[in-house]
Formats: sequence, C-alpha cells, structure tokens
Amino acid sequence: MADLQLNPGCLNTPSVHKFGGSSLSDATQISKVVETIKTKVNRGDFVVVSANGQVTDYLCSFIQGKQHALLHLSEYLNQLVESVLKSPDGLLKIINADLNKLSLKTQYSYSQQHEVLALGELWSAQLLSAKLIEQQLPNNWLDARAVLVVDEQNCLANRTAAKDLLLQATELCSDATDGLLFSIITGFIASDLNGDSITLGRNGSDYTATLIADLMQSETVYLWTDVKGVYSADPNLIQQAHAIDEMTISEAQALSELGSNVLHQKTIAPILQQTTSLVINTCGSLSAGTLVSRKGVQESTAEVVKADGRVKTLAHKSNLVFISMVQVNQLKARQFQTQLTAAQINNYANHFDKTQHVLSFYVENSDLFKTTQLIKSAGLGMETQQSAISLVSVVGENIRQNHHVITKVLNRSARFKVHNIHYPANDHTLCVLLPDQQAVELLQDLHQTFFGLEPSMPIVVLGYGNIGQQFLKILSANKAKIEKSVNQSLSVVAVANSRFYQFNEKCLLDQAIQLNQPNKKGELLQQLKMYVNKPTVIIDLTASEWVAQQYLAFAKNGWHLISANKVAAADEPGVALLD
Repeated sequence: MADLQLNPGCLNTPSVHKFGGSSLSDATQISKVVETIKTKVNRGDFVVVSANGQVTDYLCSFIQGKQHALLHLSEYLNQLVESVLKSPDGLLKIINADLNKLSLKTQYSYSQQHEVLALGELWSAQLLSAKLIEQQLPNNWLDARAVLVVDEQNCLANRTAAKDLLLQATELCSDATDGLLFSIITGFIASDLNGDSITLGRNGSDYTATLIADLMQSETVYLWTDVKGVYSADPNLIQQAHAIDEMTISEAQALSELGSNVLHQKTIAPILQQTTSLVINTCGSLSAGTLVSRKGVQESTAEVVKADGRVKTLAHKSNLVFISMVQVNQLKARQFQTQLTAAQINNYANHFDKTQHVLSFYVENSDLFKTTQLIKSAGLGMETQQSAISLVSVVGENIRQNHHVITKVLNRSARFKVHNIHYPANDHTLCVLLPDQQAVELLQDLHQTFFGLEPSMPIVVLGYGNIGQQFLKILSANKAKIEKSVNQSLSVVAVANSRFYQFNEKCLLDQAIQLNQPNKKGELLQQLKMYVNKPTVIIDLTASEWVAQQYLAFAKNGWHLISANKVAAADEPGVALLD
C-alpha cells in the first residue's frame, strides 16, 4: 500500500480535490492524476471527478438525436478503460451494459436526459477508483446523487443530511481495519427534490467540490485543471501573460462574474462566507498554482500598500450579443434577470434604465436562442440586437477606488470603437465592450499598460532630412533607457517628408524606416484621422509653411505639438495660426 501522509486533524477538516475532464481524458493524464493523489491527497479527503475527456459532449450529441455519437463514445470508452486498467473486464461490462440500454431508446424526457448525462461522471469515478485500487490505494466511490439534494436554484435542500452522509464516508477512512484512504465522488450531478437526477450546469464539478468543502468546513479546495493557475490574461491570446501566485476572494468572485473558464460564480458562492482557500493548478506542475484566499497577497510591507487598487488580471469574453428590451418596469426587469439565472444563461453588463424603462444586457451567442425564447414567453419586447461584441475587463482589489487605473483604462480604450463602458456593482472590476475584431488589440494594450511598459501616446515625426534622421537615430539608440526612465514604450507610428511617408500602428523604431507611401497631397493626414480627439504627439522637424498652417487643425484634433519649424516660429502666418 502506498504511504499517504496523514496530516493532523485532516479527518475533521478534509480537503477536497477536483479533477476536470481534461485531466482524466487519457491514460497519460490519468497517470498524472494518480501521482498527484499519491502526493497531495490525505486520508479522509474527497476526490471529485468530472466525466472523462469529451464524454459529456458525446452524451449531449446522442440526446440531440445524433446516433453516431454513441458509436464514437463506445470506441473512446473501451479504448480508455483498456489502456488504463490491467484488468478492464469488470468495468467494461458495466459500461457496455449502460451503452446497450442507451441504444434501445431514441427519445428521452427532461429528467431522463439528466440520467443519461450522469453516466459520464459515474463511469469516470469507477475508472479512477479501479485504477487507484490497482495501485494499492484503497478507496470508495460515491454517487453524488445519493448525497446532494438541491432545489430549483441548485442550492442544498438539506445540509444536515448531506453532511451526515459525508461524515460517514470520512469515518470509514478513519477506521484502520477497513483500510480505506479517501472517497471519490462524482461531480456535476445531484438529485432534485423529487429524487430525480439533475446536472449542475457549466463548471458543475467545481461547484460540487466547493459544496462539499462548505459542508465539511474544509481548509482548502484544490481545482486540478488543464492550466497551472489564473493568468494575468488569456495566455492563448497574450504571449506575455503570466501566472498569478495569489488572489483575494473578492478578486476571484469578480473574475467569476465575468464568465471565467477557470472560476465560475457557482464555484465561489459556497465558500464566500467560509475561510476555505482555493488552489488552482495542473497535475505535474512544478509551480504552486494560484492561491485564492482572504489573506490577499503576501508581500513585503512596501508592496502591501501598493497591492490595494492594483490590477491583478484581465478577463476576455468574445462572441457576445447585445440585447435591449423596451417598456420594461423595474419588477419585470428583476423577474427576467431571475429567469436568466434559473435558465443558467450568463448575462453581462446588465443595466436597467428606470427613466426609459429599458433593460439591456449581453449574452453569449450560444445562449441567444434560449434568451429570445424567454423574452417571448415573458411577453416582453426586444428593441435592439447586436452581435460579435467582446467584453474586456480589468480586475483587481478595489481598483475602482484608484482613479489612476480608471483613467488609464479609459485613455487606452479611447482609440477603439467602444460599445459600452460598464461599472459592475463590485469595486473590483471595470469593463469595456467593443467589437470582437478589436478586442485582442485592446487586451494586448491593457496588458502592456498594467503588466509591462505602459504604451505612450502615438508619435508622428514630420521631416526626414538630416535633422529628422538624426533625431530618430538618437531616439532609437536610447529607446530602452528612455522607456525605463518614464515606464512607457516609445510608439513612433508615422514618419514623413513632403513626398512620402511610412505609417504603422506598431513602433517604427523597431524596423527599418522606408518612406514608400505618396504624401504629395497630405495623404498621411488621412491616415491620422483615427487619432482625432485622442492623445497624439506631432513633432515637426520640417521647414514647411504648409505644415505650419496645419497647426490649428492639429490643436483642434486634441494633439500635442513639438516644433522645430523655423518657418512656424518666424513667419507671420505661423504666428497667427498659433494665436
């Protein structure tokens, strides 16, 4: 038998470990889970499991009438079990019997659909339990439907009964004669008040884990996922994104309200009133993952002062649809918002205008059909619908009390086609809604602003003669030193002479300058229209009267001007234009 270290008191306050579907998707991943259990799980702990890999997706497709999904599911499960277990026949017999029963029916009622979806977690729990027993790690597995009974809002209906059943499982592990070390329990599923199976929706297994932690007053819940923690931004979109060591529970809750794939609102809810900590990590990681607790960031005294009001992470949710409903009174607005929640429809930037009687919000495109059906059934009218919108959010403890953060977000967003600026009810979030095609660029800009060198205002250099070339040469040679001293990047976006120009929204100092676009009729000014009413610096190193005559227009555009133009300084037209 493997030697699991027994922490003092862990039988009274067991930890909860949840393993997601991607962590259980194949033999290699399951081996990592087994190693994690050997080193991290203690006697009396609970191990919550999701369905293996894409099993739930296969079952959903089958319920929707796609019969081929059952064949693919059978092939996947048989291959998985045979590759994981030395003696797979017993479990394969159970799984294939379940699959045969499914094949006999083509239509399922609502409650029967949940029965079908529950199979994924049941198979997963039995597979991991059998694998651990082969590894000399005795355990018992539990069907969560026998333990967790929930109401229409997925809240526990009888906390005492559920806790008693969990305590019984823990006591079995404390009995040395029985030899059990810990309990494996199915995530995602529960029973309703009628005793029928029910699923707990998106991130349902995480919710199961925190429900158990709440009942058992656990000190820690470990969410073992396919990422090694929460990042400063989505690392699939932002190459410079880095993992976050620690977050406060307030930051985690704010992030969960934004549709985070790592932290869901339901996950956080059961432990909001507890001292339970969350650890988010991936199996086999050398890092400690991200710790979510009430203590906040543990840093030096100087850093603690700075921690309050600083940005911790950026969230991004794309492919949203904006919906505006008219002639809605306050009571109906509240009732409809409750209906959205009950239907497990995530809605963002929810706003009710009391004077115009308009309710507006954003939903994911995948939830649009369900949302419009709810609107129709409620007898409400929809005025506006606009799609392909992204939500980019800045999250950090009390950042809304920091006017520097708010100013930076608003300034960096100014050059984008912003659909809405939303201030959620909490003090830890500020949201920008804009077209999908601009969202990643804003995300990169904000990440650079808060986690790297802050982007400077766009710089336009007019004049590429001896003075202009020498100026750019000096600027390029000292770029790193200047950026460090002002904590801003240098963004020379355009260089021009009287005949040609080069324009690039990325810094031209990082590439060879080649003036290859015609500028005889002021074509560059057309390009610069995107910066009208946005902070921009014009550096005039020409001796051009025509450029001097544009100074008033530059000023009206809200641009800053630095001039070495002797014509502008000496000639009557230039003086007049500067008055």
